[in-house]
Amino acid sequence: MRRTKRSFVAPDWVSEIASPATEKRDRHYKKTLYARHGVREYWIVDPEAKTVEVFTLAEEGFQLDNGYTVGKTLKLFLLESLELDLKEVF
Repeated sequence: MRRTKRSFVAPDWVSEIASPATEKRDRHYKKTLYARHGVREYWIVDPEAKTVEVFTLAEEGFQLDNGYTVGKTLKLFLLESLELDLKEVF
């Protein structure tokens, strides 16, 4: 049997939709996993609170870059030209 080597390339950006059932996993386990694999930007979207937390990768892991609420315009760190009006999202 011949073995093949698999390669894994992490995305630059990941967005998670939080829910009470997944919030702890999203904020701890997944956030650590994504940082370890080099995801550069991580969003946690909370539909109940109508917020988006944007984390960017630093040497020591993800750091909160900004928190957005309805009425603010969210800008993607990696694609500066992309803007989302959160009134239209929520």
